[in-house]
Amino acid sequence: MILQTTLVKAAAMLSLFDVDRATKQRIETYILANGGVRRDHKIAHILRTFLGVADPGPALPRYLAKYAGTLDAALARAPLVPGVERFLASAGFTFHVSSSAPDDEVRQQLRSRGLLSCFASISGASTPKADALMQVRATTSGELPVFFGDALGDWAAARAAAVPFVGLVHERDNFEDLHVVKLRDFSSPTIVHDCIATARLR
Repeated sequence: MILQTTLVKAAAMLSLFDVDRATKQRIETYILANGGVRRDHKIAHILRTFLGVADPGPALPRYLAKYAGTLDAALARAPLVPGVERFLASAGFTFHVSSSAPDDEVRQQLRSRGLLSCFASISGASTPKADALMQVRATTSGELPVFFGDALGDWAAARAAAVPFVGLVHERDNFEDLHVVKLRDFSSPTIVHDCIATARLR
């Protein structure tokens, strides 16, 4: 997690659906509980489950295009997670990105913030997160790589790839009932390094 996008993305997706208040609340709960899931999968689930669309396939491209248009300007304004830029510049680690967003969008967002060169590899929606983590693990010697994520899907991917995990809770704590190392943000290098060390011991 580099940008503060959890609530921005949730609001953009929620705006796609003209439904009654109760249904909108259920959709919002679903969106927030499923961060890290590919947007096409989430929208298809919403259309099927909450709007009763038996076959979301034909309508999906229109929803995805509208979502991308709504999200583009919002992402440009999204702030970085506090301390992340300094962490990337000075931590002395090799960094990789794994995101459920489209590959081109991930690269564009990093490029626009001048962060593209900070990462040895960048994986978007075309590579499942567990696969991306296993690829990184296979090329890493010594200590295991540590995955930072803010969604339950991130935690599940880390478990599937058998890599340590740190849950970021700056915008929302999705790990309340889980035995997860949690990090508010990257403002304190000491706390970040302590979280990495603790995650590797679990």
